[in-house]
Amino acid sequence: MIIIKWRKHISKCFILFVFGCSPVVETSEEFAINGKFDIEKSIEYLDKIIDHDRGNADALFQRSKLELQIKKTLKAKEDILTAISIDPENTDFLMLKAQIDAEIGQNEEAINSIESILKKGENLNTVEAQLFATNLYLNVNNLNKAEYFLQQAALIAPGLPEVLYNRARLAMIRHDTAKAVIFYNVILKKDSTHSNTLIDLAEINLKRSNVDSALVLLSKVNTDKPFKYNVLLAESLTKKGFADSASKFWGQALLLTPRDARSHYELGKHYYSKNLFQNAITHFTAVLENERKGYKDFYLMLAYSYEQSSDSIRAAQYMERARKIDSNVVIHKILQHKHLHHNTDIEKPVSILPQ
Repeated sequence: MIIIKWRKHISKCFILFVFGCSPVVETSEEFAINGKFDIEKSIEYLDKIIDHDRGNADALFQRSKLELQIKKTLKAKEDILTAISIDPENTDFLMLKAQIDAEIGQNEEAINSIESILKKGENLNTVEAQLFATNLYLNVNNLNKAEYFLQQAALIAPGLPEVLYNRARLAMIRHDTAKAVIFYNVILKKDSTHSNTLIDLAEINLKRSNVDSALVLLSKVNTDKPFKYNVLLAESLTKKGFADSASKFWGQALLLTPRDARSHYELGKHYYSKNLFQNAITHFTAVLENERKGYKDFYLMLAYSYEQSSDSIRAAQYMERARKIDSNVVIHKILQHKHLHHNTDIEKPVSILPQ
């Protein structure tokens, strides 16, 4: 037993030596950006340690942290699972597994790890861990659990912007916009550039048709421009009549979430209005079958796009789908679309019109 403990102690010392004899192995993004160490080089050193001792759970843990940092999530999960198999009682390992699972969208798996930590009699004692758990439970709509961990975080750091932001987020989920706005305003007094707050307030203003206010708020977002930012900006620009500018941000939204149905539909509509029918078809057909009925004139525009691309078979197929959804307006809609794209030749019959 003494030999095993001594071996573990030697392994930890060697890891510290690799990271410059620092008492703490720092793997935060800011630390890496500031150039204090090269993550890839550090992983190479850890590779050597693990090759020498494949049972070194601490080295696997540290490598997993670094791999998560550079978005190698599958490799990070593989390493942390191996570390847990070696030392299943280590709650730091379980917390890292939860973070990796959350990163790849496996919220239930992440929650299982949090529950395992709690079952071992351990508490989430840091604000960071409590906020992480709060977000997890919010993502699966378990508001009671989310509120519990959020209250724990608020006891430690009631004025922390991220604590206030999650209180606002919880209020929004409960449809208490007035309460959420109070928290948002407190956050902006502390940090006028808090991007998530600016984005959420922009969304509230957009829903209230305060488009100019929404655009002002979005213009203040200097960093961290997520999917939601691009969608809100695209929606705002569309409402202002700037369709070309809006299309750029629908495109940015797709770069972040390539399968988003709304973005594909909006870009399809944009290209359709420009008579760029092949581009329109590309985006319309990217919308999954079970999501198509929710979009106005979807099948009609797709049918017309195929007709203008000389694909009469597909045009007829999608026209039939459009007719099944609303047979009473199909002919009228076709004439409207014909007028939109061939204003000087409106009397010429459309080949996909019902005979």
